Amino acid sequence: MLVVVGIVAAAAVAGGVLLTGRSERVAQGIADDAVPGGLRILRIDDPVGDAPRTALAGLVDDPDAALRFEIDRDCDTDCLRRIAERTDEARAAAAVVRELGAGPCGPALGGVTGVSWEERGRPVPLDLASRVRIVLTVLADVESDAGADLFPLLDRCAAALVTDRHEVDLRVSVVPASARPAEPVDPGLPAVLRSAEQADALDAEVRHVARVLASTDGIELPADREFGPALTDDLRDTLEPVLDRAVRDHVVAGTGAALERGPSLRSAVYLPGSVDRLRAYLSFTPPDATERTTRIAAVDVGRDGTDPVVARLFDGSRFGAPYEPGLRTPAG
Repeated sequence: MLVVVGIVAAAAVAGGVLLTGRSERVAQGIADDAVPGGLRILRIDDPVGDAPRTALAGLVDDPDAALRFEIDRDCDTDCLRRIAERTDEARAAAAVVRELGAGPCGPALGGVTGVSWEERGRPVPLDLASRVRIVLTVLADVESDAGADLFPLLDRCAAALVTDRHEVDLRVSVVPASARPAEPVDPGLPAVLRSAEQADALDAEVRHVARVLASTDGIELPADREFGPALTDDLRDTLEPVLDRAVRDHVVAGTGAALERGPSLRSAVYLPGSVDRLRAYLSFTPPDATERTTRIAAVDVGRDGTDPVVARLFDGSRFGAPYEPGLRTPAG
């Protein structure tokens, strides 16, 4: 049985319908078996395609928390245990959302899309996790200072959430400060759902992204290291043809042969002190490859696609690009 916890996408909530018949009775029965007296059914969500129906439940002891579980299949002992575990995770996720609102990021917080628990990059139950991943949206103007004021704010935000049990992986989308979250469709929904709904409403305005890693040892990955553009469809349409030609021309000039595969745009970060010029990382298979060799081209280019310059080539993973320690000045 599928069980989803933490922040539930606003789009899914909007598709739900309130029922008082058999579906709600079945859902409440499952909830009571898993967490006696601990969950209340908020609504039954309509299935999408072949997906099963799910129930959206709130926590009786925490009005800010919510989780969803499947109701179209029998819920055995393992299923009930997992719902109980997810109830604890939902409570912890709601606490994170509250801390975000009350902490350094509070005044700039546009919404929290998701809170999840991880171990070695994989989702795990709360009691097995050493890291919490938080996906959020902040409102900030960075064009005048290239993020200089925003970076320490995000670092403090992540540091404030670190506990003895969990380090923090903060994934940040940045929208202009003039943007304002929409009013929640249903003010009566738990806070985690309202926050996700607000973040979702701002999604079309996201312009930049950043990431912070923090632990009890301090800030391990400061916000300025991976600060870059949100690779939206429009930006990809602008950059990809220019970058494709730049990499192909560079490889042909150096080898006299065309690429076997690629290039494919994987990621990008801003060059220091700028939000107009960035370094894009593209993966490709070189023409002289004897095996499945992947190389990375680092190309400096304007956000508007002007003046592309291949800065360097190096070996890398086909799934991304390694961090270049000398590219951006570490914060602090």
